[in-house]
Amino acid sequence: MALPGANLPTVTVTPPCPCCGGPGNDARPISNARPQLFRSACTFTVSRCRGCGALFTSPRLSDEGLRAWYDALQALPQTTETLQRADSKSVSPLVRFLRCSERATPVARWMRGGPVLDLGCGQEQLLSEVASQGFEAEGVEWDAAAVVIARGRGEQADLRTFEPSPARYQHIVLSNVLEHLPDPAGQLQRIAPGLGAVGTVLVAVPNAASALRFVFGRHWVGWDVPFHLTHFTPASMRAMASLAGLCAARTRTPGTAEEIRTSLNNALATDRRMLARRVAFFPIARALGALRLRSALVAELEPTPPSGAEDEGRL
Repeated sequence: MALPGANLPTVTVTPPCPCCGGPGNDARPISNARPQLFRSACTFTVSRCRGCGALFTSPRLSDEGLRAWYDALQALPQTTETLQRADSKSVSPLVRFLRCSERATPVARWMRGGPVLDLGCGQEQLLSEVASQGFEAEGVEWDAAAVVIARGRGEQADLRTFEPSPARYQHIVLSNVLEHLPDPAGQLQRIAPGLGAVGTVLVAVPNAASALRFVFGRHWVGWDVPFHLTHFTPASMRAMASLAGLCAARTRTPGTAEEIRTSLNNALATDRRMLARRVAFFPIARALGALRLRSALVAELEPTPPSGAEDEGRL
């Protein structure tokens, strides 16, 4: 079951590649995807840059159109409660995914101290976890309503232009945020000066190189069009980091079985012919669940050492 979306704008623009800046109109389409939460006939295309191989939504909504979709999304909790009462069996996996998975990424496990800055802090779930470890925590959130719910730890700001205090933070967190921004490399470049001497940027995004993406195709939950503008793989994450003067110190690809159920929900809601294939896939899905699925990508990014610094260290 989907939310009403017939009146949402569908005017699109063709952006350049978010990684190398290559022409978007020359990118190769690899998948079509429909909005997962809105009853809309529009389809968005995920394309691969012919120059660097990065994946991005192209064409995508204009900035004004995207803002209208986000405004509609803000009404989601009350609407989904109504839908859940009407049809809890079909909606509840999707509801559970939306309510818990945005902060179900293990970035907190990599934190070694504070202060911590969470960009896109939402309703302070991660901030509370960080504070419980005894670390100083601050948050920035675009959605004013979420800032109010965050009870004073978060402040409202436009994440596309926000610049943190220089050399202040041990960790800067972008958990399920970077894929929503039109210039992810520029965002990383703007926040990198906020890192302290041994600070790192912790990023969590859907993993477009996961097995689930290939199994479910256009129904994969990680596409989440039109909200996700860039679709990361480990290779494109490293390339984005390099553009910002960062390097990937380590990466992980975790996941949960909930993402199988959500992708399956998407498939059954729009393509009943897939039912037999998905039933046959169930044993494989259980096995993938046991293998942690690799449907998310978590990366720890640190400043790239100056040229020659490694050789000096050996001397």
